[in-house]
Amino acid sequence: MAVEDEDATTDVVIVELGRVRFAFPAASVLEVLPLFEPTPMPDWPEHALGVLELRGRLMPLIDPSPLLGLVAAPLQVTQCILEMEVDGHLLGVLVDRVEAVTRVALRDAASLDAAVLKPSALCLGLFSWHDAPILLLDPRPLLATLHASVQPAAAALPGT
Repeated sequence: MAVEDEDATTDVVIVELGRVRFAFPAASVLEVLPLFEPTPMPDWPEHALGVLELRGRLMPLIDPSPLLGLVAAPLQVTQCILEMEVDGHLLGVLVDRVEAVTRVALRDAASLDAAVLKPSALCLGLFSWHDAPILLLDPRPLLATLHASVQPAAAALPGT
């Protein structure tokens, strides 16, 4: 979702991760769930906490903190899960809390000086909220990090 003009607006879910605010496209968020313990999966990367069974479907749970340069903290009962649909797949994203759902005007991250801000596949754009810049995160690369790290491990198994 590249931002075409400077007046582009979108609905976002603003979340907090380790005292830093980020946002996700509201169109991708199906529900905010209380945290429940995931079942760990062998050979998954550290940021992939495991799988959850939700209404008869399995959903991977990802902690985006390490991918964003933040320290991953132990699970806490005050955290919650964003249930997201990403390209037809369920994805759970661990957040410390949901702060707001709002409509914002985006600035395309590609329009910023590359010498100042390195482009990131995780970033769809930026916006200002309460006088602070917030990155709008793309959930597709989060899901892709799981696929990229699980597939090589599976390929190394005998008989695959």
